[in-house]
Amino acid sequence: MIYKFEDLKELFEKINEKLDEKVSLFIIGGAALLHHGVGKGYTKDVDVVFENNKQFESYKNALEKLGFTIMRKPLTFDKLDIFAMLEKDEFRFDLFVKTVIKGFCLSKGMIERSEKVLELKFLKVHICSKEDIVIFKSLSPDRQNDVEDSIDLIKRGVDWNIIYDELKVQAELCDDKKRRKELIWYFIERINDLESRNVSVPVKGKVFELFDQL
Repeated sequence: MIYKFEDLKELFEKINEKLDEKVSLFIIGGAALLHHGVGKGYTKDVDVVFENNKQFESYKNALEKLGFTIMRKPLTFDKLDIFAMLEKDEFRFDLFVKTVIKGFCLSKGMIERSEKVLELKFLKVHICSKEDIVIFKSLSPDRQNDVEDSIDLIKRGVDWNIIYDELKVQAELCDDKKRRKELIWYFIERINDLESRNVSVPVKGKVFELFDQL
């Protein structure tokens, strides 16, 4: 288990030493929650998204040089577009290229909203925004924990207009009409989960209108 984001920073410094070209990565999921100070207070894995295959390959090779080994993807992760899972001791990286799950990808807006938390000679580490994590959490298979994580993030303050605008962007980026509607429907289900816990969602009406338009 990983309990402190500082532990990850130490690991990133070791990874940087094994790189020989520039790599930028974007963290989403449990490790990002650690940085934001919300959630369970620990995570089993680090979800990392890259903009292209070249950076993914460079990072994967650096991990292997440090003794990380490739794992077989668990059946429960079938919905996630994981390119590789690598593990060593208490650390596990789930590596994605552009797309995290069909219908949810690393958009220009997500990149611009992310926070750069570490810049080394070759490696730049960014944390995705609370708004983008809330969207990602609506698509994750671990529903109960993800509802609680979303509530924790919302309590810290999120911009619901950013969430709504990004939902529209994600729908536009998805070239599968059926999947576009599924993406918005999953978020509507998350709205129901939140409201059942007395969490208000100001953009609820606009999200329903967006679903009807698709």
